[in-house]
Amino acid sequence: MFKFSLCTMIIGDFMYFKRIGDLRIDNDLTQNKMADILNVSRNTYSKWELGYNNIPLKMLDKFASYFNVSIDYITGLTDKKDIGTYTSYNKEILRQRLIKIRKEKTVSQQELCLTLNFKQTTYSGYENGHATIPFDKLYLFAKNFNVSIDYLMGRSNKKTI
Repeated sequence: MFKFSLCTMIIGDFMYFKRIGDLRIDNDLTQNKMADILNVSRNTYSKWELGYNNIPLKMLDKFASYFNVSIDYITGLTDKKDIGTYTSYNKEILRQRLIKIRKEKTVSQQELCLTLNFKQTTYSGYENGHATIPFDKLYLFAKNFNVSIDYLMGRSNKKTI
């Protein structure tokens, strides 16, 4: 199944963000150099850039920080590069904000899981801190609730996209 937007494509369980490659190329960096910056192999980085594997949240945070852009910009949720003041990704804040947003929208875990096609036991693990939500699921959550990924990850206090 393919879904397209200006900057994002979802292919099965993986996400391709065109801006990851664009930012690297616009800054005259090779995949090897970007992999060195992120402290991963070129093969690993290449798979993230091409959308063959999901990029871990910590690596996406490091990538966004390196280029001084928001994760919302990388994913195409906004066209604004200006990120203002950002802090690093915080797993505990992410957990708390998933709960906060869901409750503000008065949505049960069961309703959320039906809407976003998550297993409730898996999603419950994200909220109680037993597991970290994968980026593809976080993207769907943010898009569904029209909330900033940077906010959810604790990188920003600006909730709206």
